[in-house]
Amino acid sequence: MPETEPTTFWEVLAATPVANFVRENAWAYPLLETLHMFGLALLVGGIVLFDLRLLGRSSEIPVRRLACHILPWVWTGFAINLVTGALLFSSDAAEFAANASLRVKMVLIALAGINVAVFQRFAFRDVETWDQGVAAPPLARALAVVSLLLWIGVVTAGRMMAYLK
Repeated sequence: MPETEPTTFWEVLAATPVANFVRENAWAYPLLETLHMFGLALLVGGIVLFDLRLLGRSSEIPVRRLACHILPWVWTGFAINLVTGALLFSSDAAEFAANASLRVKMVLIALAGINVAVFQRFAFRDVETWDQGVAAPPLARALAVVSLLLWIGVVTAGRMMAYLK
């Protein structure tokens, strides 16, 4: 029986040369997963450190200074995960698109982005008043807790992709 032509967007994506390479090369998928985990360590590791600072740990470190030091690493991790995640997704796009855990992961990432935007807009704008040695205001602490919970959810949903379809 002849192979049918891809009909959905996800099937077309999975039929691209890049997706075929990722799917068929013995080293591509495992290497991309390894890079994805490295990116996750940079991204979530930096966010956890920053959120813990907002919650009162290492209060002798100025918040602005910590942000300047950590944010480039967080953005590097995000970029690595964006690229590797897209390549991994493309290898079996139709199956991944139907995966409830991946959809939950994407929603949680979007919510984490909104949380950061709220933090930047409302809590961080007066950081000079609580930059060092003073407790972060309640809104900053609440957003840090929300951030930690969202990123725990992202990591959990990402792991569950292999087990829950």
